[in-house]
Amino acid sequence: MDDTRKDVNETKTEEQDKNKNDKGSSSVKSDRRKKRKGKRSLAKAEKEIEILNEKLRDTEQKLEKTYVEMVEYKNRFLRAMADLDNYRKSVRKELEEARTRTKESLYLDIISILDNFERAMQSFKKDNIDEHTMSIIKGIEMIYKQFHNLLEKEGVKAYSSIGERFDPRKHHAMMHKEAEGVESDQILEEYEKGYMYGDKILRPAKVIVSKKKENNIEDKEEKNNGEE
Repeated sequence: MDDTRKDVNETKTEEQDKNKNDKGSSSVKSDRRKKRKGKRSLAKAEKEIEILNEKLRDTEQKLEKTYVEMVEYKNRFLRAMADLDNYRKSVRKELEEARTRTKESLYLDIISILDNFERAMQSFKKDNIDEHTMSIIKGIEMIYKQFHNLLEKEGVKAYSSIGERFDPRKHHAMMHKEAEGVESDQILEEYEKGYMYGDKILRPAKVIVSKKKENNIEDKEEKNNGEE
């Protein structure tokens, strides 16, 4: 009996040990499977990270290229706007200059008409003229004043030259004339009035200019010698 019990107990112990071993073996196998699965997941994750990094680098390169292009387009746009602004200013300036030239040409034509009016009025001798002729003269004077007022309204004014010193910017010398007691280069007579348009000389005055009077033969000889 005792031996039988002993054998049974030994058998149970062996079975228990075997079960323990089987359980330990299963646990080890399970751990190995988990490790292999973990490695595969890690490798997959690393591969996905690498793919994402590659996409990120590609995206960064595209963004950098797009930024460079954007800066270039912006600079082109700014240059185009500057060119357009300069073109507008140039066209505006050319138009203004064209208007000014047109105005000046028109004013000069009107001034020529005024010159003719002045000569006509000076040619009339107001002594011994009949009433009809006097009315014509008054009509001419009225038209003359209207043209004159029109020019002044536009900023065109005549300037006086008699008694002034000759200035080549303002005067055009028609001839030189000796004058007693007058210094050289003084304006003696005014053939045509000079006119200014604002600060600009529109038409220089046509004048007769004084020159030093030659008193004797010695002066003439000195002058001739100087010219030689």
